[in-house]
Amino acid sequence: MKKYLYLLIILLGSVSCSPKQNVDEVDRNTTLLDLFYGMTGGVEGDRSYRGTCCILDSIPGVIRYEDFGEWREPDEQRWYESSLILYVDETFPSEAIARNLAIHADSILNDYFYCGSTPLPDNMRTGKDFVRFFRSRFIEADGVKGLKSEDKESLEVFYPYRLAVVLCRIYKTTYILETCADANGSCGCPSDAMYITYDSNGIPLKFEDIFIKGSESRVNGLLNERFDKEYEKKNGQMPEPHDFYNLVGDNCAIVKEGVLFYYPPYQLGCGAEGQYNLILQYNEIKDILKEDLQ
Repeated sequence: MKKYLYLLIILLGSVSCSPKQNVDEVDRNTTLLDLFYGMTGGVEGDRSYRGTCCILDSIPGVIRYEDFGEWREPDEQRWYESSLILYVDETFPSEAIARNLAIHADSILNDYFYCGSTPLPDNMRTGKDFVRFFRSRFIEADGVKGLKSEDKESLEVFYPYRLAVVLCRIYKTTYILETCADANGSCGCPSDAMYITYDSNGIPLKFEDIFIKGSESRVNGLLNERFDKEYEKKNGQMPEPHDFYNLVGDNCAIVKEGVLFYYPPYQLGCGAEGQYNLILQYNEIKDILKEDLQ
């Protein structure tokens, strides 16, 4: 109860940052950027993330980096502003893990901006390396030509574009890579998070690396049950009767509570429902986990 009261205080806009806490204490159904409140710093006309404070600022070992860009026409009848905020771990356990995460991050940035062709650095190992990488990509994309939007040529007066990215460890060798894009001043944009668990060689685990052979049907049944419950939480009613969704895939990771399966906005339900994170508890899947995970 105290935990939820604490989070409520943060979401209501506490003026000071919370005490240091571990990232794995956060509810998995409330992803990190969902706790990022305030798209502006409360300053009139400030369209960046500057001045905001959120639970991410209370996590030790995480770097916060911000950048801001602006483009104006000569007659200043139209202008475009973009801002980026990045939360990234200070260190990573291996270069293999850091580089794999960088590849995923690069593909996400290219979903939002026209980035240049600068290759990934050969040695990605620390949070500072990621900051330099993100900064170079952001500078390449800065300006109205960088925005991926069909209506960029018909901008009337003002077009702000804000992108938030979180890249940090949440449990042992499991990482979250989460993004939230806020275009043209819209608020409440659902975040999109992927979770990746790495083996000792820095290779992402797949479904077949976590569960024994032949367990797909049982896992799918459990996930469908969990989806119905989460749908009821989000919408206040049970979903319409439906056939089993095929929810089994490599979109899974190991977390403190069990095995998490994640479904970005629009993959299950409507976009307004946000992302679905369905967790199968260890006690209900212990007998179908690979032996080294039991």
